[in-house]
Amino acid sequence: TITVIYDLSYIHFRQFADKKNAALLSKRVPVAVKKSDKIITISESSKKEIVEYYKVEPEKVVIIPPAVDHNVFRP
Repeated sequence: TITVIYDLSYIHFRQFADKKNAALLSKRVPVAVKKSDKIITISESSKKEIVEYYKVEPEKVVIIPPAVDHNVFRP
């Protein structure tokens, strides 16, 4: 089982999160983390937060940065 967690902003910046969504995530994400064989996230910073907050082994969390279509989006 794989779970994707972009970040923990719903925890760290609760004042900006939708209350119903934050409540749902607070209930479901810990369960998903425990059941998952791997967790995918988007950055080293998010990985560090996930490892510390959910007390998971760093090897369980894999970083896959978001992709950009360079044919559509250019600097």
